[in-house]
Amino acid sequence: MLDHPSKATGQRMPRLHEVFSGIGLGGLIGIMITLLPRPELSLVPFIGLLGAIFVGHNLHLGLALLVFITYARLSDTLVHFHSAPSIALPLIIGFLILSLFRWVNSSNKPRGLMAPIGIMLVYLIACLTSLIVAKDPAVTLLGLEELLKNLIFAITLMLLIQHNPDRGLQASFWALMLSGLLMGGVSVFQYLTHTFESDFGGLAQAAEQHLSGTVQTFRISGPIGDPNFFAQILLVIVPLSIDRLMHAKAPLIRILAFMVFCSTFFSILFTFSRGALVGLGGMLALVLINHRPSKWMMITGLLLTLISLCFLPER
Repeated sequence: MLDHPSKATGQRMPRLHEVFSGIGLGGLIGIMITLLPRPELSLVPFIGLLGAIFVGHNLHLGLALLVFITYARLSDTLVHFHSAPSIALPLIIGFLILSLFRWVNSSNKPRGLMAPIGIMLVYLIACLTSLIVAKDPAVTLLGLEELLKNLIFAITLMLLIQHNPDRGLQASFWALMLSGLLMGGVSVFQYLTHTFESDFGGLAQAAEQHLSGTVQTFRISGPIGDPNFFAQILLVIVPLSIDRLMHAKAPLIRILAFMVFCSTFFSILFTFSRGALVGLGGMLALVLINHRPSKWMMITGLLLTLISLCFLPER
């Protein structure tokens, strides 16, 4: 007697509901293709559904996506420069629901969240009481709405990172590195090519501003719109790139870290933010004190310093 085909080949035969689900999904896509004026739009919701299913099983990737979008201000850029709907809010709500669903169906419950969430709620209540004496309640409500969004975002991040702390921190680390490479790379290209008339889709803003005396020059501000704040945001990424430069074993990781360091270093320089330059100098001094760099890193650092002097504005 011959074995069943599924046993003979070692493959599982599809169940009846899986077959009908596939037929139904294919039929639905076919109907949407015939009805929609742009057939390619019919694939968007299904791609989104597949993405949601994939991220639902890999919540650390969802955490990395949120960190990348938020740090690079991609959602704000799409809203203000392209009149597109916010992508951050639906992602935050979706990941919040996914993380809560995973925690409810998991034996490992989140720990240590009650205290920070309690502090957030107390602060929110204190801000709500300001409505009593607010001269312009409409403006106050807008501020409270923004605060509530930020609190929900913070709680979502805490839930996502507690699902798998090790993988979550690692994913967030690389999300920050890639966001720094994106913002810094576009801004450095803008400054070196002097294409200040273009904002590169909102990712690289720049304006001619007064520095000192009679000196005026263009200061880059990335997607932030303020050169000082932009430099402060990039400062956080500098020690991360230095850490990978000094300790990563894979050559490709070191190359990527060097690219991130160069793009953020020169972006901070081209903002001409005095406070950021002081912070950068102090940060590099702490690195030299706590970690002995190799001779090649010392030579590279000296070359970057000499190159940066060429871009200082004339007095």
